[in-house]
Parts: sequence; structure tokens; C-alpha cells
Amino acid sequence: MTFTYSTFEGEVVPNKTSSKPRKNIIADFTSNWDFTYIFDSRDEIWTGFHNKILTTELYLTNLFGSKTDMKQRGLDMIGYVKYKLLRFETFKLDGGIRLNLVSASEKKPFVLEPRLNITYNPIPILAFRLGIGRFSQNLTTLSNEEELISIFEPWVVVPDYLKPAEATHFIGGIDYYLTEFLKLSVEGYYKDIDNLVDINELKYTSLDPDFVQADGRSYGVDFAFDFFLQSVFFKGSYSLSYSYKKKDGIEYQPRYDTRHAVNLQFGWIFWDGWQFNAVWRFSSGLPFTGIAGYYDKWNIPDPWGQWYAQGQYDPSFLYGARNAQRLPSYHRLDISLSKSFKIFFAKIDLDVSLLNVYDRKNIFYFVRDTGERVDMLPFIPSASVRIEI
Repeated sequence: MTFTYSTFEGEVVPNKTSSKPRKNIIADFTSNWDFTYIFDSRDEIWTGFHNKILTTELYLTNLFGSKTDMKQRGLDMIGYVKYKLLRFETFKLDGGIRLNLVSASEKKPFVLEPRLNITYNPIPILAFRLGIGRFSQNLTTLSNEEELISIFEPWVVVPDYLKPAEATHFIGGIDYYLTEFLKLSVEGYYKDIDNLVDINELKYTSLDPDFVQADGRSYGVDFAFDFFLQSVFFKGSYSLSYSYKKKDGIEYQPRYDTRHAVNLQFGWIFWDGWQFNAVWRFSSGLPFTGIAGYYDKWNIPDPWGQWYAQGQYDPSFLYGARNAQRLPSYHRLDISLSKSFKIFFAKIDLDVSLLNVYDRKNIFYFVRDTGERVDMLPFIPSASVRIEI
């Protein structure tokens, strides 16, 4: 039995900027009741109940000045049972079903959600993996595709007038041990998503819904290798992925769609427990909505006054196709040196880190009005000491 309670609060304060005020509050009380039985054959049966009492609050104002004040409270109660077939050396199966008994959303997802994972080892150095499952989520995060940069992505319980997001996952992979110390892996996946919750950017009045629904899909392939020795390890991975969201009949790439991603990590433990780590990351640029053109917009401060005398032309711009352009690619190298040791009754952790070692100019965003480029963090050294008594 486990019981947890957590709260979170995030807020955007406009100060002297043109941003709109936004606030998100989350409270989560979770209780899990799990039971596991292990047979003499090494097979296992798992069953239990997972309960969540969720409260979310969201207060925001969109670009048209329309306000959203929403407070949702609900109970999630699910039961599950799964069987792990572990008696064979070459064949393993993990199959089960989840039952959505009570949903935090009024329109709860389908009651039964099956999951199945199979691993087959025809020879000790080769393994085939297959997974399929149905999943749902009553708590969702909101990402506004209209924002140039996103510093506020709230979590809310799915409103009663919408359906919770549901997805079907298909995963297949191969693991191959070239030697005792070197493993290669290839994994492909496909995910079909229904009922994504999205912000309604066209909310003009209080009668318009705060959120609308969209669909999505994603697929890709991951390649990875792991090399281990007693004091040295090296890991590498490459991912080719595609993500799409479909809203109002238009399909586009969401803001976090990353086409190519590379991660390389090297670690070395030497001289009485000192550990050296180096991590290099690369990813292709994220999508963004560019400007297609400019025009002069006639603004009237007081429509009931002498509009012809008070109005003025203000420069404005037209957006192009949503997320049709991409930012430049991103890469950086981080290295660190750390050591843990004890002095009497205290445990001491030392760490020295160098972030963005070669001072790569990674773009954060372009300023829409001027086209000015704003970069992320430059080269940053840091050091820390942590003492536990």
C-alpha cells in the first residue's frame, strides 16, 4: 500500500510585457493497493487498485481577451490484473488488462484496456520483443501551438464536455549481443491517438468552449548500442521520428516534433571512485509558424467616438501555415567530474560541471516583429558540494 499527496502551482505574471496572465494549480492524492504472488514455476500474478483524487484549476486570458476560469475535481479508480509467464528461458509473456472503474472525466474512456508484451530468445545473444496496448489519460497538459515560445503548459482534468485522450501503441524490437560487453538494439513503434485535448485559439466569448479535441499519430524507429566494461561505459542512440496532430480537418506537425535525435554518453570511473561523464546531444530543429506577410491594420480605440479622427494604422503581420517551418538544429556537449566519499558521520558529494563546452549558439526563438535571433544558455561552468548527515 502506498499513499502520496502532491501539489503544484505555476503562474505567469505579465509585468510590463504584452503577455496575458495565466495560473495553474494542481492537487493530487494517490493511493495504490498492489498484490503480487510468485509461483514455484517463477510465474507471477499481479493485481490491485490505483486511485487518484485530482483537483486542477486554470485561469488564463487568450489573445482576444477572453477569459477561462476552470476548476475540475474528479476521482480516478482503476483495477488491474496481469500475468507474467517467466517459467521458460527462451519465451516470456507479460499480459494483462486494466479496468477503468471510475473516471475523473464525466465521459470516461472504454472500460477495458488490454496490454501484452512478448519476448522471445531463440539463442542467448538474440531477443525479439513485441508490445501492444490500449491506454487512456484523464489528466492532460495543454500546449498552445500559437505561442512562439512556451513557458506555461498547464495540466487539467479533461472537462466534462470532452472525451479523455486514448491511444493504441504498437512496439517491436530486436536486441543483439555482439559480445559480452556490446549490445545493439533496434525498436520501431506506431501510436494512434484519439481525443487529444487542445486549447481553442478561436474562443471569442464566454459562450465558446475553452478546449476542443484533436487526433494524432506518431511513429518512428530507434537505434541504440551499449558498451560496458568494469570501469568504462559508452552509450549511443539515434532516433528517427514523425509526429502529427489533426485539428479542424488540418494535419500538421506539433511543436515538439523532432525528426532526428542523437545522444552519445561516455563514462569512466577511475582513481578511487572519481567519475567522469561526457554527454553530446543533437536534435533537428523544432517546428514553428513563420510570418507570411505584413499589412497595415486600421485600429479604432473608441468605436463610439469619431472613429475617422481617432483611428490609426498599425503594422501587423499574417501567419503562414501552422508549424510549416523549422528552427536551426540543436547540439551541445556537457562534461562533469564527480566523487562521493564519507568523513566520519557525513556523506559528501562533489560535482564540477561544464555546460555547453564549445559554446554552441543554440537558438531559443526569433522575435516576430524584428526577426532578431535569441539564443539559449552559453558555456556555463558550475560546482556543487552536498553534505548529508
